[in-house]
Amino acid sequence: SAEAVFWMEVLVPWDGQTVATQPGGSNLSTLTRLTGLQKGSYLFEVWHSTGEGDSCSRTKAAAETIIVTWVSEAAQEGGVSMEMGVEVSELRPGDYRIEFDVFKMESDEEVGPLVATRAISISVARLPPYLDAGEDG
Repeated sequence: SAEAVFWMEVLVPWDGQTVATQPGGSNLSTLTRLTGLQKGSYLFEVWHSTGEGDSCSRTKAAAETIIVTWVSEAAQEGGVSMEMGVEVSELRPGDYRIEFDVFKMESDEEVGPLVATRAISISVARLPPYLDAGEDG
């Protein structure tokens, strides 16, 4: 059968979004949609990095295993779709690159090839009052 095309899109937050600073660090809710998953195991990782070059600091925010046990005959061509929600916590003020990586697992122990990656940029900053007011403004 034809190999399904694996695809990932970042639904939340959007690229270039500004997140309000919070005491103790800001929390960021992320949501990605994975499409084309075949039967097997995958490793889903979320990283955040700040700074450039030598001063770049990269931190793993989350790692989750995705196990697809069954793909219906109808879905075999396109694979299975799934949404992954992950919290990134305690972000200090600054500019960040948030990276989402999906690896195929060769076995329970062995991480195989990277099958999809996406990255977006966000800023953690004091929002102007009119943006901070929420929906009521």
